[in-house]
Amino acid sequence: SSVMLARMPRAPDNIFGRDIIVERIARQLAWGDSKLSRVCILGPGGIGKTCTAQAVMKHSLLKQRFAEHHRFWIPCISANSVDIFLSLLTKHIRVSRKTEDLLQDIVFTLQETEEPRIILLDNFETPWHTIEGSQTVVKTVLEALDDLSHVAILTTMRSEFSPLEHWNSHLLGEVHPDDARKIYTAIDNSAESQLELD
Repeated sequence: SSVMLARMPRAPDNIFGRDIIVERIARQLAWGDSKLSRVCILGPGGIGKTCTAQAVMKHSLLKQRFAEHHRFWIPCISANSVDIFLSLLTKHIRVSRKTEDLLQDIVFTLQETEEPRIILLDNFETPWHTIEGSQTVVKTVLEALDDLSHVAILTTMRSEFSPLEHWNSHLLGEVHPDDARKIYTAIDNSAESQLELD
């Protein structure tokens, strides 16, 4: 009951140095092939995984394929137990069925129609390396979602490896120095004239 439904933060208007990867991931997710539509954006903290995912989610291809009420953002940063992870999924996917089995309620809700849906599991490293509970149980949840061919899944996590081996992964690296300059000066435009900027 303490889990509040939150809206996905607005993506920055300008994301520098990530255009190619955003386009590639958007095409994978919008294609409609369940083998392609499981995508993980991987990398260390602060590299831009969430911003990249937000840019993907607002891409025109995804807006065409997935109705707004079928695009779900699950902020997993606080999901340090399996129960909290399931509660977050239940809340953000707007599950109305209430039984003793949260996972079955989630799957039932997602199976009510075959309309395309997309789930963004943001900061998935928290439930994946859960403090309370078992990674095996978290993997069972992912496998249940993975079985739903009409549900695309986008994940961001601090890792070099996808949680499920057959998922497509994109390891983010540093941006080109020219793009780094644009990012910095977009935040602090007075830095443009400073010798120390480079």
